[in-house]
Amino acid sequence: MLIIKKDDPLAITLSVIALVMGVVSFMFAVVPCVGVLSLFMGAAALVFSAIALYLTYKRQTNKAIAIAALILSAVATAIGGSQAIIYVTARKIMLYKEQRLPPSPPQPHPNE
Repeated sequence: MLIIKKDDPLAITLSVIALVMGVVSFMFAVVPCVGVLSLFMGAAALVFSAIALYLTYKRQTNKAIAIAALILSAVATAIGGSQAIIYVTARKIMLYKEQRLPPSPPQPHPNE
């Protein structure tokens, strides 16, 4: 029989920090053009939630907040990463098309 010990303050604190960072990162991730910023905060939240999940498994305390933080931060990081990939790809396509445009005809001088 598995006995759940009293909650560990360090694990709970890391879980809550990771959850808050995951929520903020997710809020940034769903906003277009700002979602790239969620990539960095989401990655930090992933690290915090992984450490918190390790501590909860090691000390056999409540894992719910750490798992929720891990899932939310992973989703936010994935959304932010996909926005970064889309942004870089679109930028490369735009630069490629600008180089392939035919030269514009010369403009007449205003005094003529």
